[in-house]
Amino acid sequence: GIYRLFLKDTLAFEANVRQLKHIQPDIVEILPSIPKLIYAINQGCQATIISGGLLLDAIDIKKALDAGATAVTVSKIELWSYEKGTSHV
Repeated sequence: GIYRLFLKDTLAFEANVRQLKHIQPDIVEILPSIPKLIYAINQGCQATIISGGLLLDAIDIKKALDAGATAVTVSKIELWSYEKGTSHV
């Protein structure tokens, strides 16, 4: 299944990391997309990571992917054409 992780503060982050160790989901969706936290969760979790929320441009997408997200979710239509390996849409 997909475990949706909404990070509103450090306490929420820490609580969710503890929960991840017990439930072992197939996919973790991290909201909002914060590269340092994507990286930290990716290091301690074997699940596929997707991330979304507050991705404003291609640079934000690249940072999320470089931090360990396999995919991102975006609502800005102009970002739907992002291609990995580029810094533009």
